[in-house]
Amino acid sequence: MRSPAGWYPLARAMQRQLVAHLGPTNSGKTHAALTALMAASSGVYCGPLRLLACEIADRLNAAGVPCNLVTGQEVRLVRGARHTACTVEMADVEQRVEVAVLDEVQMIADKSRGWSWTRVLLGMPAQQLHLCGDPAAAGLLQQLAGHCADGLTVQRYKRLSPLVVEPRALEGLAGVQQGDAVVAFGRKALHKLRRNILKSSSSSSSSSSSRREDGGGGRDWRQQQQQQQQQQQHSVGMVYGALPPEARRMQAALFNAGPGAGPSYSVLVASDAIGMGLNLNIRRVVFATMHKFDGQQLRPLTPTEVKQIAGRAGRYGSDHAAGYVTCLSESDLPLLRQSLATASEEVTGACLLPRYEQLEAFARSMPAGLPFHKLLSAFADSAQLSPPYFLADMANMVALARVLQHLEAAPVALHARAAAAAAAACDEESGDEGFCSASSDEDAGSSYGCTGDAGSGAAAAAAAAGLDLEDMFTWCTAPASADDPAVLQALLAFASLFVEQQRVTPDCMALPLQTPPASQAEMKAAEELFRVYDLYLWLAGRVGHGVFRGRKQVQRQRAQVAALIDQALREMGGAAGSSTQQQYDEMLGLDPAAAAAGSSWGKRGRYSGQSNASGRSSSLSSSEDEAEVACGLR
Repeated sequence: MRSPAGWYPLARAMQRQLVAHLGPTNSGKTHAALTALMAASSGVYCGPLRLLACEIADRLNAAGVPCNLVTGQEVRLVRGARHTACTVEMADVEQRVEVAVLDEVQMIADKSRGWSWTRVLLGMPAQQLHLCGDPAAAGLLQQLAGHCADGLTVQRYKRLSPLVVEPRALEGLAGVQQGDAVVAFGRKALHKLRRNILKSSSSSSSSSSSRREDGGGGRDWRQQQQQQQQQQQHSVGMVYGALPPEARRMQAALFNAGPGAGPSYSVLVASDAIGMGLNLNIRRVVFATMHKFDGQQLRPLTPTEVKQIAGRAGRYGSDHAAGYVTCLSESDLPLLRQSLATASEEVTGACLLPRYEQLEAFARSMPAGLPFHKLLSAFADSAQLSPPYFLADMANMVALARVLQHLEAAPVALHARAAAAAAAACDEESGDEGFCSASSDEDAGSSYGCTGDAGSGAAAAAAAAGLDLEDMFTWCTAPASADDPAVLQALLAFASLFVEQQRVTPDCMALPLQTPPASQAEMKAAEELFRVYDLYLWLAGRVGHGVFRGRKQVQRQRAQVAALIDQALREMGGAAGSSTQQQYDEMLGLDPAAAAAGSSWGKRGRYSGQSNASGRSSSLSSSEDEAEVACGLR
């Protein structure tokens, strides 16, 4: 762990040129990097969110540059493509390219996901590696370039449109205007804010109509027109981290559509999820609060968080020549002004996560039969890293390992899986929809997603003895939070089926709703179900084809949940029209005819609604006030 640059001999064999594009939000830094990417003969874009990867893939394909899309849950291959847009965790550091782009590079210091940025920065075998992000990362990038013996060029950018702090706070929701994004944190607070804006604008609109009928008291007509614009009856969209990415994208599209364009929103209620991954035509950002609960305590927003959110106002090239920002409460304005005037804290550390091979070597030095969660803890205690590197927070991995401990294999040779795979390779099944099955046209030729098993027979032979070391590493790095009861219980159910039956099918998690969610509780349950589908698809890409069956069916059901969530938000927010399944099929690259033929609206899944270890229902959490994690979705 002392010299991680040496982990990547392919990159070290090249004389790479690093180009850092550093500037604030809305400065054109990413555009400059993408221009170089599109001009290259081959390349890869690595972004923090599926939304960003999807947007870049769409942009390149529309520009005539064939581009694949690769995320943890889906692969869309384009014939003849030599470019790929992917989430940073899915970047292939074994494939040479001419140009690579690593977006939001300051996230290299994130204690949970930063290891993915470190891996790409140190290991991507690209002739040119473009690094886009906050100027606060400049010093660290210089240091890492030296570790790699690569040249580094730094290009700095300024904001393309002015950002103006308004002199006064709104002091009430009646002042919310068309084009505003009102920012709050937590699902309960956001839904309450949406209801209050709708209620306030409805009341103000009625009062304004009465005054117009009375002649307006002789006021100047321009003043009346301005007041009417401010007090119009709003339709309100929502964007927050727990929403499916597809629903967030549709909500953003309705907000960007503007008035007179059919179904649309005049106002957006959002969490800090708008700070990354969505291009929004926001005129003004209004902070309903300058504090957020981070999972442990209620704290003020950091200057970096404030700048990331406020900077979304007045996007260059939108309908607004300038961006504006203010607060709902006058008492929050001093912190807003101070945060925008304060330099972001310097990024000084690069996160590292041990590779499987390193854990395997460490396990050989430990007592036989040591549970995986104890192995992880012992590794964390023993690891020695050189500055500026630090070890990733493995608390969630340890928690998942505890949950799966009873499924671990008995003490056997560490390479038992490889031996079983070799013995059973001839037993590989065909004709299923495995993540990388050659029988699926959309996956043919893909080098992404499959690790470990050569086929279902090999997986069955190895799984019968329980989860070995490599299995545990895979299952414990899955996108499942130990604080998410529904997803945690699904992980346990999938792992149990894998060990006991050597096969996991969608039958264990059929869709539990046929109509849009009609309450916050139902909305929360639908969001949880979407995350369960995400987990299923992620595991389908890593455990081996033939084990997790029916991937396309799960993709369709996942799209249906997203469509129902979006439809519920439209109805609650006052936007006419409803989302259609075809829109989501197109987003996912699915054949609409096949999707319609294969749709399934079955009974409640076996794990759904059952009591978990804490005694709570897995489909409804006891807390409605969970914090939204800034830009943390994969």
